[in-house]
Amino acid sequence: MLRAAMWILVLLVSMAPAARAAQGRFVIADVVVNGAQRAPAMIHVALDGTIRARRDDVLQWQLVLGEVPGVMLGDIEHVTLTGLPDLQAVFDGSVLTLQAAAWQFAGARIDLRRAAAPAVDSSRGGFINYDFNAFATRSQRAAWGMAIDAVWFDAADSFNTTGVLSDGTGGARFVRYESAWVRDFPALARTLVVGDSIARSGTLARGFRFGGLSYGSNFAIRPDIVTFALPAVPGEARLPTSADLLINGQLQSRLQLPPGPFEIANVPAINGAGEVQLVTRDTLGRQQVLVVPFYVSPSLLARGVVDAGVEAGRVRENFALDSARYGRAFGRAIVRTGLSDQQTLEAHAEVTKGGQVVGTGLTANLGGVAVATVAAAVRGGEQRGHASTIAVERATRGFSFGLRGQFASRGFEQIGEPAGLRSRLSANASLPVATTGTASVVYVRDTRHDRSARDTTAITYQHQFGRRVSMQATWSRGRAGPERSDYVGVSLAMPLDNLASASLAATRQAGRENIMLDWRQNMPPDGGIAGRARLAAGGGERLDAGLSWQNAFGQWSADASAGAGADSVRLGATGSLVMAGGVIRAVRQLGDAFGIVIVPGHGGIDVMHENQRVATTDAAGVAVIPRLRAFESNAISLDTASLKLTTELKLPERRVTPGRRAGVVMTFVAENALGALATLVTEDGQPVPAGAEVEVGSASFPVAARGEAWLTGLGAEMSALVRWGAQSCSIRIPAVDASQARARIGPLVCRAGKQT
Repeated sequence: MLRAAMWILVLLVSMAPAARAAQGRFVIADVVVNGAQRAPAMIHVALDGTIRARRDDVLQWQLVLGEVPGVMLGDIEHVTLTGLPDLQAVFDGSVLTLQAAAWQFAGARIDLRRAAAPAVDSSRGGFINYDFNAFATRSQRAAWGMAIDAVWFDAADSFNTTGVLSDGTGGARFVRYESAWVRDFPALARTLVVGDSIARSGTLARGFRFGGLSYGSNFAIRPDIVTFALPAVPGEARLPTSADLLINGQLQSRLQLPPGPFEIANVPAINGAGEVQLVTRDTLGRQQVLVVPFYVSPSLLARGVVDAGVEAGRVRENFALDSARYGRAFGRAIVRTGLSDQQTLEAHAEVTKGGQVVGTGLTANLGGVAVATVAAAVRGGEQRGHASTIAVERATRGFSFGLRGQFASRGFEQIGEPAGLRSRLSANASLPVATTGTASVVYVRDTRHDRSARDTTAITYQHQFGRRVSMQATWSRGRAGPERSDYVGVSLAMPLDNLASASLAATRQAGRENIMLDWRQNMPPDGGIAGRARLAAGGGERLDAGLSWQNAFGQWSADASAGAGADSVRLGATGSLVMAGGVIRAVRQLGDAFGIVIVPGHGGIDVMHENQRVATTDAAGVAVIPRLRAFESNAISLDTASLKLTTELKLPERRVTPGRRAGVVMTFVAENALGALATLVTEDGQPVPAGAEVEVGSASFPVAARGEAWLTGLGAEMSALVRWGAQSCSIRIPAVDASQARARIGPLVCRAGKQT
């Protein structure tokens, strides 16, 4: 008995705090946290004024109260808000007002990274881009040539082949350039190519043309992925705060920051060094400026990002001269990975019949000041050798520079690099001058193991005079052994309007001086006429002129040149033949992605891409959009202003994401729907109340003030049901005259019961 009594006493003592805590009242209160209105919540106010709130509600307010113990009230855990350090809680009978320190809020992370790429829209079809030119001179017979780019595509694959068909002094011939089957894997950011391709390049590895197989990373098909680390801006706010985000003084975005610590991640930044400024203003009008310096370089990969690829096949030889000449076989692999946001490791291996090359390199951010790269490679096999590279670069809005040295022993050789190279040194620098000028210098020197050398130096100065005139002056000198060549040039350019420009240039090279006056009228975005003219004097007077015309079917041009004993005429035509979605059309030359819009039976409708008119449907209701952004969302819409009043669109806008070298077919449903403005009255002559619904077939239309409703889908005489609240009645709608663009009918008497 004594032991049982003791247990009962302990239980009563433990229940006492909860019992005392339960003495009070539960209240639904409006909640204001650091000046920000939150959703109403149920709170408990004890007799002694202690305020408690459900722990789940406190978490919704983004408050972090640490080790504050909970109290069970009505089987729900509550936390005490009064008596805590750095937290003031006041309840005036209807509003709970909380004032908390910034550290008591859960951190907010605002990610400015682009949204993930949407799924690729797929169609099936093909197109042929062509570029035809015919020319003739006084001394040669007429000749012609046509470049062809033929593509077939479906949901995930594409096949393309390019080449040139020509008839010149050597007779007619066709030279194939490239042929390849391509499959993109957007979810993996990888691409498989079977056929002709260009090999990847790296710190030491060189790019070259080959035929075979290539598989690896391709971040170009995922515009939402940024491979390098972007800057982040940390901070904290005690009150709701608005913020302006600026990059190098240019406004990028406006944000709303909640109270508490925050981090703005993945701030889009330009290449090189700069500053991110975050200008904050809280609800009390206080302003702060946070400045975060950054150094961004695309040569650095973010931590964990891997850029890799493998290639195998035969090296292409005599490209653009022979259709199918392939040389030695090879296999190669290149991988780059971000060890951290500041360090990127690279490795590559290359195997050919004569030997093997392996190499590695490291690129690192030097304290936000510059980026440095070191790399080395060795060759084994029949002939042995080694090579190394060291480079450093700094890019800023002010002084920028780059230094690079590449060195190779006599026995080192790899695909894409001419044999015998001993060293290649290069340096470049640029510096702003005053506020509108820039001076730059470039120096390159190659030496070979046969003791020959070649070097080039170029100095350029650019200056902007006001808003319209720009000047560029260039001096360069090239040396190859005892031979030397110098070039000096000065040019002035000025826009005449949005599409036209003029320029004047004077040059001196190899002892000959030339002066050229240029005028250009660029092509309007939606087609039209463009022209150019050039007058050259000094090294022999010469006049060149050309005229181009572009419409929905292609572009045609004519050029003529006279003077210096060499008169010539050229005629050209560019365009495309497209076949997809049952549509065959001759159109302007297509880009990497395009769209076909079909509005069956409705011609003359303007088609908009991102709110810009890009095409108009023909008599069959078909329009081709020559250029869309591949692997990005494109907003395609129809201009409703060009529709008849009797035409209704079921869905006037769509967003599509085409693949590379592919098109998307979009069908918009437009219906001829006669409409009328009807006035509806009840049997006692009063307007049908606003908010009522008129049911015409399967469609429903709202009634506005004065009993007026715009009804569509009309034609022959029909009946309709009208409902509002618990009441209903029916009306008889007379036949509507299709010749009236906006007919008015009524008043129509709404009678109880159905009308037949």
